Amino acid sequence: MEEARLETARNIATNIAHELRTPLTSIRQFANGTQLHFQHLMETYQRATSIGLASGNLRPSQLETLTKIFGSIEKETVYSNMVIDMLLVRSGQKDASEFEWERFSTSEVVAEVMQRFPANNALEKNLPQLFVHEDFQITGPRLLVVHAIVNLLKNAVYYSQRARSPRVEVHISVDPPRWGVVRLMDNGSGISSESLKHLFHPFYTTTKAGEGTGIGLSFSQKVMHDLEGSIELVDSAPLPTCFEMRFPL
Repeated sequence: MEEARLETARNIATNIAHELRTPLTSIRQFANGTQLHFQHLMETYQRATSIGLASGNLRPSQLETLTKIFGSIEKETVYSNMVIDMLLVRSGQKDASEFEWERFSTSEVVAEVMQRFPANNALEKNLPQLFVHEDFQITGPRLLVVHAIVNLLKNAVYYSQRARSPRVEVHISVDPPRWGVVRLMDNGSGISSESLKHLFHPFYTTTKAGEGTGIGLSFSQKVMHDLEGSIELVDSAPLPTCFEMRFPL
């Protein structure tokens, strides 16, 4: 019964993913094009204002708000396409072999994730702290690895904010001779015994309605499996929650 329900959910999700890809691409291109023309328009407007050909009624704060709107559209379409990739990979419609493989620095890709992390506010943006004990190279589809790390980082940031003094740490190290290790830790309330039973099940989530898809952890697990690595919840101190990603060297 459970497997049939999940299979139905996968089929629905896959169909939705394919249907959404084209309009999302159009929206992103429209936003990028509009932002480019808007910048030229504002430069012309400012020059006209400086020589008295325009009234200058637009305040700097209004211009800043408009610029942020374009950035938000870009961020949301990127995230939506990321969810589509996750749905397709998790449903078995695509696997890691269908993406471009390359060799890249773990610290660089984690730093990129932290820089481009879709934070909702300054606290979320500045919360994750990176500790590089020993860097290593990953061989695989960079895009999927980024998505897998983003999923864990989003969870860590989300749950850590329940703590009085939120902490999120990302540790990069090597466990010779076979493994490169990325650990994502947070000081949230931890994971309940009930949630542990379903931790990597697709479409399972403990977040509020509309705040999570329930495919993040199962997607990350699938990516790590395709890379012949692993992901698991491990004991850590002093932070109560730690997900460990192991990449083959």
